[in-house]
Amino acid sequence: MMQSKSRPPTKTSNEKPKTAIKMQNKKDCSYLLMGSDPTRILQKISAISSYDANNKGKLERLVKIINEYFIISSKGFFVKHLSKIMSLLGILLEINTKQACEEQLNRFLELCSIPPIMTKSGEVLEYDKMLKDYFSWMGFAIICLEEKKYRKKMTDAIYSLLTKQCPDKREYLSLTVRIEKASKSYLPYVLADLLKAEEEDIYLEILQIVAIFIKESTKTCEIFLMKDAVNTIITRLEPNWRNRLPNVKPKMPTGLEEVPMVQTIFLILKTLLERANRQVMRPPMKFAFWSLQWSLRLFTIKEIGTMERNNVLCLLLLILDIYPNGLSGNTSFSYGNSQTYLNSSQELKDTTYLLLSNEEYFTLILYSTVIYHFPDIAMLAVSKDVTFSQNWISGIEITTSPEDHCFISLLLICLFYLPNTIAGAKVIEECRVIMGLLKIIGNNQALKWRPLHLCFLVKLALNILYKIVPASTEEFIENGGPLLILQLLNRAQEYPDMYNYDIVLRSIELLAELSHKIKTIRDSIAYNGGAFCILHLCQNWLSSTKTLNEEYQVLLGMGISLLQEICSIVEVGNKRFQNYLSCLVLPLIVEYMKRYVNPDEIEQLQNPKLIIICVSYVWTKITCSKINSEEFVSMGGVFLMLDIAQVRIVGIQIPDFISGTISCLPVKLVVLGALIDLCEQVECVPYLITWRRNGQGIVPFLMETFRQENKQLVVRTDENGIMSSHLYPLMGEVNYYETYCKCKNHFGNAAIADLFVSCRPKVYCLLQILNYKQAETVEIANEFYKIYGEELSILDKVTYVLAENFLSVKLGEVWKEIEADLKREDLEPIPSDAAILQIMIEITDKWAQDFHRMQKDIVRGYMDKQRKKEESLYRKLKEAHVAEAWNALTEIEYIARCSQIYFRLGSTVQRQKQIDESLEYNEENGPLHRTLQSGINVTCLHNQDVTISSKFDEDSRDSDQLALVSPMEFDYPLHVSVPFDEPCGEYLSEDEIPKFET
Repeated sequence: MMQSKSRPPTKTSNEKPKTAIKMQNKKDCSYLLMGSDPTRILQKISAISSYDANNKGKLERLVKIINEYFIISSKGFFVKHLSKIMSLLGILLEINTKQACEEQLNRFLELCSIPPIMTKSGEVLEYDKMLKDYFSWMGFAIICLEEKKYRKKMTDAIYSLLTKQCPDKREYLSLTVRIEKASKSYLPYVLADLLKAEEEDIYLEILQIVAIFIKESTKTCEIFLMKDAVNTIITRLEPNWRNRLPNVKPKMPTGLEEVPMVQTIFLILKTLLERANRQVMRPPMKFAFWSLQWSLRLFTIKEIGTMERNNVLCLLLLILDIYPNGLSGNTSFSYGNSQTYLNSSQELKDTTYLLLSNEEYFTLILYSTVIYHFPDIAMLAVSKDVTFSQNWISGIEITTSPEDHCFISLLLICLFYLPNTIAGAKVIEECRVIMGLLKIIGNNQALKWRPLHLCFLVKLALNILYKIVPASTEEFIENGGPLLILQLLNRAQEYPDMYNYDIVLRSIELLAELSHKIKTIRDSIAYNGGAFCILHLCQNWLSSTKTLNEEYQVLLGMGISLLQEICSIVEVGNKRFQNYLSCLVLPLIVEYMKRYVNPDEIEQLQNPKLIIICVSYVWTKITCSKINSEEFVSMGGVFLMLDIAQVRIVGIQIPDFISGTISCLPVKLVVLGALIDLCEQVECVPYLITWRRNGQGIVPFLMETFRQENKQLVVRTDENGIMSSHLYPLMGEVNYYETYCKCKNHFGNAAIADLFVSCRPKVYCLLQILNYKQAETVEIANEFYKIYGEELSILDKVTYVLAENFLSVKLGEVWKEIEADLKREDLEPIPSDAAILQIMIEITDKWAQDFHRMQKDIVRGYMDKQRKKEESLYRKLKEAHVAEAWNALTEIEYIARCSQIYFRLGSTVQRQKQIDESLEYNEENGPLHRTLQSGINVTCLHNQDVTISSKFDEDSRDSDQLALVSPMEFDYPLHVSVPFDEPCGEYLSEDEIPKFET
């Protein structure tokens, strides 16, 4: 086959044993190889390489054949030959150990960078596994190649295969297919391992390949995350990382260092961290965080490193987002150039590590290393407003540019994680973080930010204060934190365009939360006039807006909650001030209640939380003072609260079994509780018994509430509301399960716990007030109004029996619960206690049986009454001779219609009116007109059945004689002519009309 080419000259024995073999010919005859079958050449290479490789002549021949194959495959390798191509590298490496074949290796690696060639399109599926193995082989080849230049060329070949496009040559594998096969191979695993050990130039090439993989596949990202690629890439940000392994911190950067391909590195880390979670990624180690801290300092010092500086902070936040549960653990605190360590003894740390799981161990390492960043972050965040001793940040200039604003914002966000560390409180104190944040809120910074930038920083500062103030309360008060936030609210009211809704909401929410947790802050807010400021804001929001949208409802709810906390000052000297504040807030509460009960047509959805806050304020702050309670009742507060309890909240999903006029149970729960306490303070019984809404009084409303909660708790009753079993008259499904479940997972008293968040005991309490405690007041008021003792419906009467005896039935549940608890715990009471327990259970069961019988008697009495009423009706109908009277009345009416002229005139007028109405213009049918007999050329036939044949006679069109419509046969011929020439509207004469019998 190759006889036309001359063999290379044989080497003499005195030549060196290893010399380069070059493709030198006296004459270029490579064109003779074009069109040859590369399969046979590959077979020949495999056959020759299987013989004794020590034969020098065979080596030269093998190299010559390999050169011939490279000439034939100058456009790339075939897909079907890839399995033999993978073995060809081993052959070349083996030849290279005996005599140099550098040129052949370089040529081979160059051809590897060309996309494989297909002979038919189906080879993509046919050789799917081979393509994956080919990319896996390329990755392992980087490890096998000893010389750096060959490893770099193989890396370049992989990068070329994953980036090179050949749109004009369809025989090459497409770029999409190449990336897909490479992603499914072992190449990502190999590259992840090579990131840890390869030299810098090859490492940078691998990073470019990694960037391609993670862009295309989420599965590949998980591979790199599991291989700890994030930790490796972060570690290699610092150039001298090899020399520092494993426990040497990097030196302070000078600002002259360079990090190559930094944008690609940040892009890779960002993509990986966005798709990371705790299952696939381990937290970066201490050594990696040292490199990240070094990078932050380097790019902060460099004047042109603003984007890289911000990217470092973004990476830190992404890492903290994956592990959000606080930076707890034994941490160290570094401040400037000096370091103060707060670590425990080594013995304690070793003991702690033994008690933790593997994941907790790595998390503890993360938390103990991230703290190195926080002193730098805290000082940078407040560097322009707080003076520090001389350190590395002293010469850093921060301006109002967008990049520096982003930098400050990221620093503030990082501070949000600071309180979760053991050393967090010390960092906050040493770096005076709260002072810097309050200067941002008070707009007292050295840098004057643009309005939009300032608003964003204020929002961040408020969020951070919410997190760190509980750990540094005294510093917050000493720096005038409450006063500055109140001043911020005043500025927001004066300049609403500058300070948006989020700032106002977060400010009020911050004050409300802190005043609820910390008494000193609540006192400081009250001392600085916070109550009047918040009250003024709430009054403006309620009066200045025609429709309370959802945002204003949230603001109003937070404002009232803050006022409720401020009014919670219960010292003796402040009791008068508390009542005074409560009285000031009362008109605001009443105004919103009226707006809630009678909303405008354009009013938006009402948030039930807001009305619960308002009623809760009445319950906790108004009902505890007799003066305020009287003022509230005089303003119609009792009627308003009952109306609120009955108004259905639009937009709230309520089960089908609940009436459409019933509100949600949480609102009714708070309303009924406030009414009970209000009845203890002032005389509000007359308001209760005279209340009416939607035709419902106080007692029917209470009964409906009782039934509503029974249905929600799934208390078993029949269709008439009668208890299904006297053993469990009030027990729902959850209560029954918690009482009689044989497992020991439930503790406490289910029957008593049912009383805390329930409307049923409050209904019982109101009934006791009306029927017993203030019965005389009810009787006196009813003598004047006479509307309280109205008749109840049968369903209300049945429910009333159970509601009035709620306490007795509940006591029975408690005794049964005690018995069930003793059995579940395998405890046997002493005989006297067992006897008492059994007697109480029997007594309460007898009570329940009596109540069950009373309910049945009520239903039975109602049914008897209805039956008697119906029988009385039928008896009256039978005695009244209704049928004879009806017949007589019908005959009289017929005579009247026939004899009385006004009946006939009325019929004529009515008929004419119907005709006139039918002739009016109709939009659907258009204008109508009269059709009279004189206007059409037809002969009217009466009392005839006319049948029109569906068959059409083709010859009838040519006939002058028309077929009759009537199917009747006549004894004489009948000829009818159509008077086309005669004017329409004329009648036929009597002689022309045919005579026939019907």
